[in-house]
Amino acid sequence: MPSIRVDDSVWEWLKKHARPLEDTPNSVLRRLAGLDPAPAEEEVNVKPVEERKRAETVKHRFTGKQLREEYSLPVDHCLYHKDGKFFERLINFPGALCDPHGYLQYDSKAEFENDPRLNIGKKVNVPGGISIHPKYRTLLRAKDSEMSGLLLKRKGSMTMTPQQESLSLIMKQLHEEEEREGDALVEQFLSELREAGVKILEEGRSGNHFRLEQEKAGVEVSLHGSGLGARQGWWSVGVNYVKKVEKRGGHWGVVFLTPEKRFWVVDGCNFFRIAGNKTENNRYHVQLADLEKSSSSANRFSSVQEFLLISGLR
Repeated sequence: MPSIRVDDSVWEWLKKHARPLEDTPNSVLRRLAGLDPAPAEEEVNVKPVEERKRAETVKHRFTGKQLREEYSLPVDHCLYHKDGKFFERLINFPGALCDPHGYLQYDSKAEFENDPRLNIGKKVNVPGGISIHPKYRTLLRAKDSEMSGLLLKRKGSMTMTPQQESLSLIMKQLHEEEEREGDALVEQFLSELREAGVKILEEGRSGNHFRLEQEKAGVEVSLHGSGLGARQGWWSVGVNYVKKVEKRGGHWGVVFLTPEKRFWVVDGCNFFRIAGNKTENNRYHVQLADLEKSSSSANRFSSVQEFLLISGLR
């Protein structure tokens, strides 16, 4: 099968016309050109490949120690996660949290534990991944190709066809773009709160956990944005946040944001009615459909003024 190269503009155009989890660049072009679907033999056996990758994960696990040696990172303890989101706790310092393309370095235990962008419990959760952290450092480009090859080999991904690799790259870029948009939604909401005269406290809190106060009223909140993308209307809320606010015993809730809809879920009984008690990677998972079918537990609002009323801040 012939291979072609495309510039960045064409690549972005292909992404806009792709159906997440269905398309390859070839199928996008065939559809837009009005050609018949590709023959069955060209459709790759994605499921068997994914199953093989899953079965070989333990056998071919990549470690932070290997990454530290490959790139000569100046740290004593190095941890790795393929998405840069979930880690064990750093023990020795200087230490680093790594993904396939870069890392965060912490020179001391205090610097690590006081980073507001980390949710630290028994495990470490990095909402959005370390790649959006302002202190993220890119690994030396001289070794990028070597490291990518090593990672692919260790994950059993060398069996992927060029079409699968292209689709994987498209989906990764879409997810990263969605996470950036989600973070932007949270920042926009915080800005609107400040303009409304709400006091926003971050001390003693981490990640997207804040305390909002107006006059004598106050509420603990966790803010979560979901941008336009393959997982629009999908959120995860840390178990640590729920435990902390329940232990404090005060008024608390969770704000879920999309570009078009906003929801306020107040207090534990309503939250657990929607999210349930099942967790994955120390996170509760909530989808837009869960909120929309639970109107008695999830209050939809359209403006900050409306939020202030339903949250008890006014």
